[in-house]
Amino acid sequence: MNHPALRRRSFAIGGLVCCLVSLKLSAAPELKVESAPGLSNYTKVYLPPPQNDTHKVNPRLLARLRQAGFDAVEVKPGSLPFTSQGSGFVVTSEGQVLTCAHVVGKETQATLVIEGVRRMGRVLVADTNLDVAIIQVESPHPTFRSLPLAADGDQKLGEDIVAMGFPMADVLGTSPRLTKGSITATAGIGDDVSHVQISAAIQPGNSGGPLLNQHGEVVGLVDTTLEPMNFLLRTGGELPQNVNFALKGRRLREFLNRSKVVFTEGTNTVAADFDTTSKSLVLIRAGVVDESRLHERALFCHCVYLAAGNRGFPVFRLDLIDLRQFRRVFRADHLKNDYASENAVLDAVFGEISARFFPDRPNPWRSKVKK
Repeated sequence: MNHPALRRRSFAIGGLVCCLVSLKLSAAPELKVESAPGLSNYTKVYLPPPQNDTHKVNPRLLARLRQAGFDAVEVKPGSLPFTSQGSGFVVTSEGQVLTCAHVVGKETQATLVIEGVRRMGRVLVADTNLDVAIIQVESPHPTFRSLPLAADGDQKLGEDIVAMGFPMADVLGTSPRLTKGSITATAGIGDDVSHVQISAAIQPGNSGGPLLNQHGEVVGLVDTTLEPMNFLLRTGGELPQNVNFALKGRRLREFLNRSKVVFTEGTNTVAADFDTTSKSLVLIRAGVVDESRLHERALFCHCVYLAAGNRGFPVFRLDLIDLRQFRRVFRADHLKNDYASENAVLDAVFGEISARFFPDRPNPWRSKVKK
């Protein structure tokens, strides 16, 4: 999904086309604001690194977030300080775990939960092109139950499948979740023959979980639900939708063979006991995760704008997204086809933020915004 158009800091959301015309500067920006209830519970905000921030908006956002009352943290390029969470499954009794490479990112360690027990793991192999990684559970540990790989590596159109994993674990909890569906296409995005498209409902956190047949054998790896934070960084602040893909079992076999991992072969004879299957599932968080951070209620700030010279913003949008529930809790849009000064737009937006998130504090921007 590394399309260059998704990395530009330009406003191209919802098919909106903005015609830049020479109009007078607007003294009072008009905003469209949407917000959820209970915003006063949030105190932490992460601000991503700027992309083509030609008008130096990011430093002004950081200063205003802190002035409003947030504990605002600027994210460094290539490093996400908040917790990335995904799924995986045990492929050997010695404790080797298969997951997506994007779940562990650049970390060399991972925090694992297997049957409710927190363990540490070491990343052995990460193939970012295939988006597959192997994690070794560090000792001491018991002998694990591994999931077998189906002998038939290619699934047919319409075949029934089951996806298992830990979607939105910070909200739903750490019990494994199961969804049923079918193979809706035998190729992935752009007719990629390494993937299949599936109808099983997939949520953030399912990435890296197994795709199973009716015998409880692995026929694929759920991998293209898109890690929500990377998706947010690459798009105009939108969240992933229910179009899901999985890497084919045949490619998993090839990867494990290259990595010299001796996995269990499926017999294709016994009906699945998914309660037993769940004992091989692994909840994965990248890096060494402090337990206190798992309960942090934090926001992700995403801003897109269109500017022309020194004439201000004809278009500006700011989103604040709940990092635990991956839902938008605040959006402010300035969408008029005229020009409002940059600081006037920022003052109007933060006047709304201050009023909604910190209603009991003085609002330093209200007096600046012309009624």
